[in-house]
Amino acid sequence: MKQLRDWLGAGGVADTASIPEIAARLALASALGGIVALVYTLSRRPRQRMDGLAQTLLLLCPLIAMVTMAVGQNVAAAFTLVGTLAIVRFRTAVRDTRDTVFVIFSVAAGLAIGALNPEVALTGTVLVGALALLSRLAPRREPRHPDCELVVTITPPDPDLSELRRLVGDLCPRLRVARSELDRRSQRLTVTFVLPEFDPGLGPAVLDRLLPHPEIVGATLAPRR
Repeated sequence: MKQLRDWLGAGGVADTASIPEIAARLALASALGGIVALVYTLSRRPRQRMDGLAQTLLLLCPLIAMVTMAVGQNVAAAFTLVGTLAIVRFRTAVRDTRDTVFVIFSVAAGLAIGALNPEVALTGTVLVGALALLSRLAPRREPRHPDCELVVTITPPDPDLSELRRLVGDLCPRLRVARSELDRRSQRLTVTFVLPEFDPGLGPAVLDRLLPHPEIVGATLAPRR
């Protein structure tokens, strides 16, 4: 690293830690970031979790440690960091929190080199980059579908719905009855079922199974309001 530092120029370089010390700090920061991500995952219900936020929390901790080591006591570098992040925040449209992490990653690496701290730049890029690649192996929550309502009209009004459940049970195993209404004049029973997180792509298959049945005079499927 001495040759690289001499090539970059040694003027104004703050005292820096050795590569093993930098790696140890980043490893500890990564472990703490993992704990924060785990606490977030366990403290939020599946529906309340934001996709990618756990990975963002995991990576932010070593990145902030990397930035802090790169800046050190260099006041000019600290002001540069604030100005750079302000530009990124207001000039760059970032839709995914994981993309924000990589923006900060690039800023941290560039800042470390600009502050003549190549040990932090290279060690941090390797370790945080490896952690970012490994985070892809974590299981991701599949996108959830909205709940749907299946409204079925039956005549004669047979209260036994076992046949109906049998017809569509394999397509929507979490089918449950929300309400039922009996029209005594027409002798028709209208049953409203709730299909939690139902895939809309399976809607035509459900209706194709129900409508040909002789006792079913109508069936509709729509997102639940």
